[in-house]
Amino acid sequence: MQTCYFLTMLHYNKSVELSVPVKNAFEFYTNTSSICETVPDSIDVKILQGGKHMKSGDVIRLKVRIFGIVFLWESKIYDMIPNVSFTDRMLKGPFKSWEHKHYFEKSAHGTTMTDRVNYEIPFGPIGLLANRLFVKNMIDKIFITRYHYGCKL
Repeated sequence: MQTCYFLTMLHYNKSVELSVPVKNAFEFYTNTSSICETVPDSIDVKILQGGKHMKSGDVIRLKVRIFGIVFLWESKIYDMIPNVSFTDRMLKGPFKSWEHKHYFEKSAHGTTMTDRVNYEIPFGPIGLLANRLFVKNMIDKIFITRYHYGCKL
């Protein structure tokens, strides 16, 4: 008997130009409170655990309400290189896996900020359908809102 596996690892990559120096952009996005400030109004986020400024090894615990559903999201910060990059990996949350790499690069206009997310949806083909119908759009909306706040720095 053969086992059928569904490939559910998905990717989200996006870059934005911010008209502030790299140092300012990096400080803003590694400030834990920016997590709450940079989500769409339809999502409520409360910080349950995490220092003011993220550093490698920190665990950030969030209570998230989206579509009336409340869940805990716990991530650990890895590989932080000040003013260059850092990674957050979901330890607990709604995805089977989530790894978000943040990159900050000096550009002619200030900073190019790039987000690379590898995520895996649970529930096999049903999860892939949910991703196609609304999860991918919600992720895009979250990052667009994030970038909107970054452009106001």
